[in-house]
Amino acid sequence: MLDIRFVRENPDAVKSDLQRRGDLEKIPWVDELLTHDKRWRELLTEANSLRERRNRITEEIAGKKRLGLDISPLVKEANGIPDRIKQIESEVDITGAKVNYILHRLPNLMHESVPTGKDENDNVEVRRWGKIPD
Repeated sequence: MLDIRFVRENPDAVKSDLQRRGDLEKIPWVDELLTHDKRWRELLTEANSLRERRNRITEEIAGKKRLGLDISPLVKEANGIPDRIKQIESEVDITGAKVNYILHRLPNLMHESVPTGKDENDNVEVRRWGKIPD
């Protein structure tokens, strides 16, 4: 299986390898993979930001409670954050599954010594060993 970081950094190498293999239908998968991966990373960042915001609100609530100030707007905001985090985590799981699905179906890169072709009929005979049966 290809490493997602390698695909992010070298999408053209992956596409050219698919071209060499003759897997033309998989070439658009690389762009689709990168789109899903970008969305997945954005969702993770958003979820982490919400967690950070929830923690800051909790600290603010505690500080304002000690001072006897009104905390109702902060409580209202804090109550909505867990639902939003659950929604984002659900999207993260779905998008991550799409990324893994595509990654598992993309072939590894071929060595440069491998001849270009779709199947074994395009292979080049390098040497023979023994007597070939009739």
